[in-house]
Amino acid sequence: MRNFLAAFLKFFVVLFIIAGAWLIYKSDTFQKNEQKVDESAQLSIQANMLRVHLLKYSSPQKVQINNLTQRLAANVEEIKKIKIPLKPDAAFYISVDLFTDEHDEAAPLVAQIQFLDSKSDNKIKEESINLE
Repeated sequence: MRNFLAAFLKFFVVLFIIAGAWLIYKSDTFQKNEQKVDESAQLSIQANMLRVHLLKYSSPQKVQINNLTQRLAANVEEIKKIKIPLKPDAAFYISVDLFTDEHDEAAPLVAQIQFLDSKSDNKIKEESINLE
């Protein structure tokens, strides 16, 4: 009877160790997935900030987005996917230059927005915003 009880106890100890290891693995996987979701949410926040800023103005003829940074290339690709309404007969178009300080990890992504005359390419207005 003692041998049966000892084997039964060993079985449950091994079972609990396996279950604990599985829960730790699942928790670690969940945290990694959560970090990926946070990063993608940050990307879409920057894109939405620029989109909302551009929607304040009447519809341009076109929007050009230029990437001047390598460090935040994924963010720029997400920003290039934004959609705003265009008007083919508009008198202006928008050029957006995205850049940051390549050497400073804490530096924000900056959008320099130029409003240009569609006929003469003369600058009408220029603005800069931090996408943080």
